[in-house]
Amino acid sequence: MAWWWSMAKKGGKSPACPIFVRDYMADEDVVLMDLEQEGAYLRLLFYQWLEGTVPDDIESLARMCRTTPQRMRRIWKRVGVKFESAGPGRLRNATLERVRAESKAYQNKMAENGRKGAASRWGNDGKANGKANGNATAESSPAVAVALPPSNEGGCTEGHRGGGMTRLGTIDLNRYRQGTDG
Repeated sequence: MAWWWSMAKKGGKSPACPIFVRDYMADEDVVLMDLEQEGAYLRLLFYQWLEGTVPDDIESLARMCRTTPQRMRRIWKRVGVKFESAGPGRLRNATLERVRAESKAYQNKMAENGRKGAASRWGNDGKANGKANGNATAESSPAVAVALPPSNEGGCTEGHRGGGMTRLGTIDLNRYRQGTDG
């Protein structure tokens, strides 16, 4: 399972953290950070996005940023100005929390619009308004598309000999099961 899909399923938290590149790159505090400071800052923002806050002690911050407490003290002189207290032992970046609130409001608005659209189109009783469009079983649709090995003979591989392209073909599943279609 992809990491982004597994994160989306944990507690309904959004796995995607929007970064407004123009705002980020124009922020003087960020512009004045060296590469190590900027990397630590981004790491802490990403952690906050997932967990809500970051710890306020140098040792924990250093571990999270994969550095030593001595280096984190130097890094924190520049990065620390981007965080504020979020209760005992915790810090947060106010801008990221504003972005989170705006993102959540947008998601809620889109979900409500989707519900309204579905209700308008399909009604509110939750029942189907017609018959299904078909039966998607192999028995009812015995011919399926399959990827075939690359070929040096015309078709979509023409001019791409040895390029690893595949051609599409179809097989009849009923004949395949009987061993007569290959």
